[in-house]
Amino acid sequence: MTSKNDKYLTVFESLSLPVVLLDRDNLIDNLNPAAAVLVSTPANGSTYCRDAWRGKPLPWLKDELRRFAAGTANESSLKKELSVSDGNCFFAVSFKKMPGDGGRPGGTTVILKDLSERQRMSAALAWESEVRRAVTELSALLISERNIGDITEHVLNAALRLTASPLGFVGFIDPLSGHLVAPTMTRQIWNECRVPGKSFVFEHFQGLWGWVLAHKKPLLSNRPQADRRSRGIPPGHMEINRFLAVPVLDGKKLAGGIFLANKDEDYNDENLALLLRIGALYAIALQRKNFEDEREKLILEYQGALAKVKQLSGLLPICASCKKVRDDRGYWQQIEEYVSEHSEADFSHSLCPECLKKLYPELKK
Repeated sequence: MTSKNDKYLTVFESLSLPVVLLDRDNLIDNLNPAAAVLVSTPANGSTYCRDAWRGKPLPWLKDELRRFAAGTANESSLKKELSVSDGNCFFAVSFKKMPGDGGRPGGTTVILKDLSERQRMSAALAWESEVRRAVTELSALLISERNIGDITEHVLNAALRLTASPLGFVGFIDPLSGHLVAPTMTRQIWNECRVPGKSFVFEHFQGLWGWVLAHKKPLLSNRPQADRRSRGIPPGHMEINRFLAVPVLDGKKLAGGIFLANKDEDYNDENLALLLRIGALYAIALQRKNFEDEREKLILEYQGALAKVKQLSGLLPICASCKKVRDDRGYWQQIEEYVSEHSEADFSHSLCPECLKKLYPELKK
């Protein structure tokens, strides 16, 4: 016949939630397999053994249990990140005092509910919301009258914030020289960098960031010192522990780049996907900048040509006899001199048939 204690033990061990029973001294009296898995490590053995932990303190909640035991409440709960056998997990922890015997205080039941997945989902949703907000702001800038320097600064701030990167810079390719212009370099990197002759205009593409631009490919390197594409760090340059960069492309043409470094944790594919997303928006901004620059150039050329045309238009005072033209200063010039000075036309002299007859009648035959 199965005793009541046997039934209790069967239910206790079959619970999916980790449950720990503590005695009145807050030492482990018993724990079910789900709880034993959390405290098992290679050092103490990874198998569930009731006697292995009996009489030992609960490794995670000493201070919380001390405060709970000293209080008057019979129940309490909290949420806390705990270092368990497979890493850090976020738990909802419930404490409940058990009745004692003979008027003495009883022990405590501790129940843990793993909220790590819920927390990860919540963090992911919050991050995606922040990404959407940043993308919306960037999209709004693309249709505003802000200059490319302001937009470049905003791109850098969004990339730093969303990837938790302390360092970074953003730049665009000058279409005339082919050099990388990085106006954001004047921020913290400029102050910390001790490389002689530093500039925010790069004529030569070097190191990992140069590889990204030269090959028009993104690069994620959490061990840049050992990366075969790295040429080392020049004297005076700050140390780079982790590196993430993407080229900014206008079709197949290189338009710029976004470069980040030294995140506390490793960069991941999610960070890379985000940077590519921001880079696509920045490419649109650079397309607009190049279009506006080209438009401004054409306008200036048109205005110059129009000015030349206007110089030879209007009413010109000309002598009815010698055909000299009076200029704006009141001087009389030969018409060919006046036209040559006010246009790109040159003259070659000859005689028309009528003048040829008058001046050289003997040539008529």
